[in-house]
Amino acid sequence: MARKTETFKIEGYDKSFTVTELTVKQIIGLVQDDVQTAGDDFDALRSIFADKVLPLASNVTMEDLVEMAPSDIKEFWDHFYKVNSVFFEMARKSGLKAVLETLQTAILSDFGKWLAGSLRPDIKTS
Repeated sequence: MARKTETFKIEGYDKSFTVTELTVKQIIGLVQDDVQTAGDDFDALRSIFADKVLPLASNVTMEDLVEMAPSDIKEFWDHFYKVNSVFFEMARKSGLKAVLETLQTAILSDFGKWLAGSLRPDIKTS
């Protein structure tokens, strides 16, 4: 199975980050089980991304994202989007455009709210 994978560094972090292309099976599972049910519900989409998409498609954790500056989150998203560009194109054509736009907005624009809602109680923000 030839899945696209990209490993990259973000300036200021010791860790190398890796994003991997989602498989058709993973995409179908996400769409059938989660994304269609969530619709455009911000909290549900955040949970799907944090609990399912991140572990399937990267070595990035919510704890990593909490430590990142907004520009670093955008850099991560750009790599994630590049590796999974065919998935995003297929999703747009299959009627999931609004869901994807909500998810992208949640990640790139509302990252503070998005991340804060994803924190476990034992993670400190200061």
